[in-house]
Amino acid sequence: MSSQGLQWEVDSEVWFVGPTDDRPYERWLPEAVALVTALFEIGDDETDRLRYVAAILERIGSGTPDPDWLSYRLIRWPVLEETPFVVSYGLVERDPDLAGYLVAKGQPVVEEPIVVESVGRHGSTTRRAVAYYQDGRGLMINLRVIVDFGDAEVVALLDSATRDPKVLAVALDDVDRFAAGLSLERFG
Repeated sequence: MSSQGLQWEVDSEVWFVGPTDDRPYERWLPEAVALVTALFEIGDDETDRLRYVAAILERIGSGTPDPDWLSYRLIRWPVLEETPFVVSYGLVERDPDLAGYLVAKGQPVVEEPIVVESVGRHGSTTRRAVAYYQDGRGLMINLRVIVDFGDAEVVALLDSATRDPKVLAVALDDVDRFAAGLSLERFG
C-alpha cells in the first residue's frame, strides 16, 4: 500500500473508538473503563459492575488485530446490561474477492444478502450487506460494509457480527452515518 490513512469522525454520543496506534491497548483500557463507568454512573463501591465493565472492555480491546486487516474498533454500548455492538474497520487492499466477502459468498447464508449502495459525505461509494447464516451455535448476523474512495489500491472495510437482530437494527443507521463520514488521506 502507498502512503494513505483512514480518517473518521465519531459521534461521541453514540460511539467510542477502541485502541489505535496513537492510543495503544495499555493506555486505552484504563481510559475506556473510566469513560464507561462515568457514562453509566458506576461508583467506586460497585465492584461487581466495575469488574464487569473492565472484563468486557478487556475482551474488546485485547485482541491483537492483524495490521493488514481491520485494525480499529468502534464500540456502541448504550445500555450497561446489553452486549456492546463492536464494529471492526480499517483500510484493506482493493481485491476483487471483496465483492464475494461482502455478500458472505461461501458461507451457509439463510438467504442472499441485499446490497445497499449509497454515497458518502466525501464522495465515496458505500456498499453495505447484512448476511444471516448458521454457525455451530445458531443464527449469526453479519454486517459488512465496503467504502470505495475511488483509489486504485485501497478501500475501507467495516465488519461486525451479532446474534441479536434487535441490536443490529438499532445500530444500523449509526454504522451507515459513520461509514458515510470516512475519508482517505494521502500522505506525501
